[in-house]
Amino acid sequence: MNNHSKIISTILISFLFNSIILKAHNYIPIPEDSTVRWVMYHDYYDQGVCEETNLFNYRIAGDTSINGTNYKKVYAENNILIQNSAGIHGCGYPINGYLHAFRQDTVLKKCYLVPRDSINEQLIYDFSLQVNDTLHNPYLKPPFVIGCDSILTLHSLDSVLINNQYRLRQNFNCGDYIVEGIGWLTDPFMIGLTNYRFICMKKDTALLYMNFLGLSLYCSWLPTNIKIPDDKSHISIKTSIDRSEIQIVCDQIISNIETFDLTGRKIYAADNKTTSINLDTFSFPDFIIMKVLLKDNSIVIKKLFLK
Repeated sequence: MNNHSKIISTILISFLFNSIILKAHNYIPIPEDSTVRWVMYHDYYDQGVCEETNLFNYRIAGDTSINGTNYKKVYAENNILIQNSAGIHGCGYPINGYLHAFRQDTVLKKCYLVPRDSINEQLIYDFSLQVNDTLHNPYLKPPFVIGCDSILTLHSLDSVLINNQYRLRQNFNCGDYIVEGIGWLTDPFMIGLTNYRFICMKKDTALLYMNFLGLSLYCSWLPTNIKIPDDKSHISIKTSIDRSEIQIVCDQIISNIETFDLTGRKIYAADNKTTSINLDTFSFPDFIIMKVLLKDNSIVIKKLFLK
C-alpha cells in the first residue's frame, strides 16, 4: 500500500470510528431531578460603580403550564457573595428565584425555554443537528455571546466520555461547547448576561461533571441549605493597615472559619463561638479565599490580598 492509500485509509477509519462513537449511545437528556445542580460563578462589573463576584446554582424543580404545554421550572438559588465593592449585600444582578420554564423532547432531542417575563417558547438546544446546520443564538437577552451573530452554525460534532457515558458534543462557530445532558458549557440555562462560568454539575454532594478546574474550589462550597445574611446582620472582614492581621467582626455568632489558597488547599480552619476574631497572616500566602459560616447557617466568602 502506497503512502497516498494509507492516508486515505486512515481518514476513512477515523471517520468511521467517530461515526460509531456518535451513534453508539442513546440520547442523554438534561436531568430534571431536583437534587441536581449546575454550580455557577459570576463576575459583575458596572463601569467602576460596582464590582461583585458571586456563586449560585441552577436547579430544576416543580411544574408549570404555559399555553397548555407542561414545563419544569428552572431556579437560580443559594446566591453567595464572594466579593463586592458595595458592602456585603451586593450591587449586581439579583440571582435568586424562578427564572424560566423548561421542557425537552427526548424523541426529537430538543430543549426549550420560556423566560419568566414571556409566554413565548424558545428552542435552546437541538441535538439532532448535523454539521453546517444552524441554531438561533440561545442566549435570552443581548449581548448574546460576545462576537457572535444571532444565528449560530454548527462547525463540528464529536463525543466526550463522562462518567462512563459517551455524550454528544456540539461545537458552534462561536461560544463554548454544548454537551448532551449538561447544556452550554458557558451558562447552561442562559440568563443572558456576560462573565458567567459554569463550574460543575452535582447530584446532592456527588460530582457529576467538572467543567472549570480553575474554580473547582467553589464546587464543594455550595450546600443545599445555605443562605446569605439578611439585612439585619452585619459582618466586617478586613486586614490591618500593615496586612499582618485579618480582623473579623460580626453582630451574630461566627460558627466556623476556613481559609484556602489558590489551589484549593485548606490552610486554616477553626470552630468559633464568638462574634469577633483576629487572625495572624504570617503563615498565609499572598492571596487567600476565606469562608465564614455564621450561626444562622449563612455563609460569607471573601477574597483577600495580603502582601
